[in-house]
Amino acid sequence: MTRRFLFVLRTKLGDTLIHFQTVQAFAARHPRDEVWLLVRRDYAPLLGGEPAVRFVFFGNRAEMVAKLLWLRVAAQPFDALAVLTGYGPAMRQIAALVRARRKLFFDGRFPAAYPEHPAAYVETNLVDRSWQTARLLDPDLPKPTRLALPALASRRAPRAADQGPVGLVPLANELRKNMDAAAVAALVERVRVLHPGHPIWILLNPSDRGAAALLRAPLPAGVEVKRFRSLADLVPLCLELGAWYGTDTGLYHLAVALGIPATVFFGPTQPRLIVMPDQPAVTAVRLAALGGAHCDEKSCARPVCLNQAVAVWHGAQGAPRLDDTPVACPLRAAPADALVANAIHENPRRQA
Repeated sequence: MTRRFLFVLRTKLGDTLIHFQTVQAFAARHPRDEVWLLVRRDYAPLLGGEPAVRFVFFGNRAEMVAKLLWLRVAAQPFDALAVLTGYGPAMRQIAALVRARRKLFFDGRFPAAYPEHPAAYVETNLVDRSWQTARLLDPDLPKPTRLALPALASRRAPRAADQGPVGLVPLANELRKNMDAAAVAALVERVRVLHPGHPIWILLNPSDRGAAALLRAPLPAGVEVKRFRSLADLVPLCLELGAWYGTDTGLYHLAVALGIPATVFFGPTQPRLIVMPDQPAVTAVRLAALGGAHCDEKSCARPVCLNQAVAVWHGAQGAPRLDDTPVACPLRAAPADALVANAIHENPRRQA
């Protein structure tokens, strides 16, 4: 008998791509069942072509409610509803609208609406959240260890790997994860050495915080800004790329899902959580002073840690000024020699 499962991903780009790996893994193990996914319409250009999953795309909350009402009236009840990630009052609304024999949430915050949730666990990678939840439905489900979108990756330009432009992504629309103009210039200079003769594109959403300042800064010769305002604009650009360099942002996850070799620079966030353990051709770079710690200074508007990691990678020897960092910035307590060294992890096995 065919079973029906409805998974929910209601979150930002990077987390959606990571947790979609759990949905794919579950669908691959249960080919005779119907696996549905409720997810934002913005991600349709990325996920829509992937097989074995039936998508319920929504643009806003009203559309989400309308589609769930249609499923409630026109379709059979689900065997299980499982929220793999999502927050806010909409989560209770989803539970009320969906007819399902079992209702699962990734943690225990809504016990009345979702009686089942995983036991507390140590999160070694972001995918743990969705994987542990899906294991309540399939205890033998293997943990996803890499991120891939095969249908989308198959559209990548044949010449991209050897001749494609190098994409630089300096902004994450979060000031504490944004590179400044000096870091971008250093990144360009180093990339030129590593990829001689390749065009260099800076991928930039003009509406992102920090974009205006970068757009005002003079561009190094031979560098082109490629502006995008949506994922539909961005995907064709990414399919051309031969390599990717940038900050910790959802665009990193898109790049590696397409099979693009990526070097990602980390400031406040932890590489071990972001980079999946068997993701090929990924280099994670972070200032040694931060070790494996997470920085919770959300008010930081000038991420010295990130910009210094780029500078050191480029070859800078001097320590940064810390007088305008937040008082609780962990770099202030770090020894001076840890401010001029990077910790570099080359995935999946090599470390330096």
